[in-house]
Order: sequence, then C-alpha cells, then structure tokens
Amino acid sequence: EIEANFIPVKTKDFEWQIGGNFAKNTNTVKELATGVDQVEIEVGFGDPGVFAKVGEPFGVLYGTTWERAANGQLLIDDAGLPIATTELSSIGNPFPDWTAGIRTELTYKEFSLSALLDIKKGGQIWNGTQARINRIGRSEASADREHTYVIEGVHADGSTNTIPVEALDYWQVYKGDFGATEESVQDAGWTRLRELTLSYTIKKVKVFKNIELSVTARNLWLKT
Repeated sequence: EIEANFIPVKTKDFEWQIGGNFAKNTNTVKELATGVDQVEIEVGFGDPGVFAKVGEPFGVLYGTTWERAANGQLLIDDAGLPIATTELSSIGNPFPDWTAGIRTELTYKEFSLSALLDIKKGGQIWNGTQARINRIGRSEASADREHTYVIEGVHADGSTNTIPVEALDYWQVYKGDFGATEESVQDAGWTRLRELTLSYTIKKVKVFKNIELSVTARNLWLKT
C-alpha cells in the first residue's frame, strides 16, 4: 500500500490539499490440512461455490460454465440453447486488481469543501439476484420478451446456430438461474464519490477554540 499527501497551494486565506492511497493485494492458498486440496467456505448455493483451493486465490468462485467450441464460441444444442457443463470450474476471483482513494480539500478563510473519490478496479461477483429476476421476468431487460431469440454460437458440427428459442427459455435458461452460473458473473469494479463535505469554522467561541459546522453527503455518484 502506498499513501501520499500534498499541499499544492497555500496562501493567507486559501489552501488546497490533495492526497491519495493505492493498495494491491495478491494472495494464493499455499496449503491446507494434510490430504485436503480444497475447502468450500460458502455452502449456501453449491453452484456457484466459494472455495479455499490450493494454488488459487482465497475465496475463488467455482461454478458451471457454458461448453464452447475450440474458437471460444458457445456450443448450441438441437433446441437452440447453450449447453451447460456439469463440472464446476473457476469463474471468478473476488479480489480486486487494486483499490485507490483520492481526497481533496479546498479551504477559503472559514469555509472548506472536501471530497473523497473511491476506486476499485477488477474483481468478480456472481449476481444471483439479476439471474433470478431475469428468470421470473422482473428485470428491465426481460421486459423485451414479445419475440423469439437466436443465441449466437455454433453446433457440434461447426455450423452456425439459426434455431430460434422462445423468450421463456431465453430468459430462464440462458440469462436466468436455470443455466450456467458463469453467465451471471460480473465485474465488481467501481468508481464512486464516497463523500462530499462542506464546513464552516467559527473561531474562538467562549470556552471553545473552534466550532465546526459541517454538512456531509455520501455516495452521491457511482459508476460500475
């Protein structure tokens, strides 16, 4: 972790402070108990599962995936739907690539304005809620269901899929929680305006050296 703080401008009545920190955490499970190479540390779902597994990051996500052709395209069955694997494989690392924070404060006489920007880069989550509301037709995306869908992919013989599927199957199996869990793995990174504070300082008030009045707002903006 690295942290730095600066005061680029400072005059009699005005001051600008800026600071930040950067952190990166890389971990790997080296070993477990004798004869044990993995432990499921979250057992609420099964698919996906959260594991401590030798050689992997702690908390790695394992789940079902879509079968794919050699070129990476989805393998589609005779009904026009992608084929889910039966074995679990790695589908995500919950740890971010890095995190950072930037804080700045502008002070003019008795007034000050400060802001904190929070950044998380990378990491994966399984959005089971999105998969569930897709399946039951409650998501905004699933409102577009008055037509059939052709899922992009190929058949086992290499031919391009052209088989239409009903919206029910598309949203329940392909985009819902009846299909492979890898479909609902999302990037967990975000940038947010964590905090914004406006303050006014009243100096030398009777027995008090200073009294500071502040208004703070949190989580005003989020970009995922």
